Amino acid sequence: MDMEQSVQKAADSSRGTDTVMGHLSIGEIVVPREFLSDQQFAKQLDDVFKRNNTNIEEFTVGSSKNKINPETNSPEFFKKFLKKAVRAVVKPVAKALGIGGGGDGGAAAAAAEQQNREISARLEDQKIQMQAKERELAMSTQASLRARRRNAGRALLGGMDEESTLG
Repeated sequence: MDMEQSVQKAADSSRGTDTVMGHLSIGEIVVPREFLSDQQFAKQLDDVFKRNNTNIEEFTVGSSKNKINPETNSPEFFKKFLKKAVRAVVKPVAKALGIGGGGDGGAAAAAAEQQNREISARLEDQKIQMQAKERELAMSTQASLRARRRNAGRALLGGMDEESTLG
């Protein structure tokens, strides 16, 4: 079974009103549709997105503005801030160093753009590594909780055995 078939099989197994699979990160909050009927809350949420220069439609499941993961064909919800963040840092530095500041920019602008791409790639790599560590930590935490529950259950069952032999 290929990746897309696996994702479709998982999507077909959804419960309740869920019909879409998505890529999410630990700590993200999914807002139930019913909450948006509260006009004050919906306006506040929209204002937060606007203050962060982000289109709320990119984060609205089913919107044509959703980013799509090319490997799974499922929507993914993350803020692409890396290029903007890098440009915000690189451009002032380049200007201070006197590169890429005038005319058509020529070789200096090309060098600054190449440096921008390299920094963006490194930041993207670091982001991917952090996401992998977050998943690893989440799985480890879940495994630890399962082990604790299992041990507590065993301890409880062990205590019940002792009580039944006493009685």
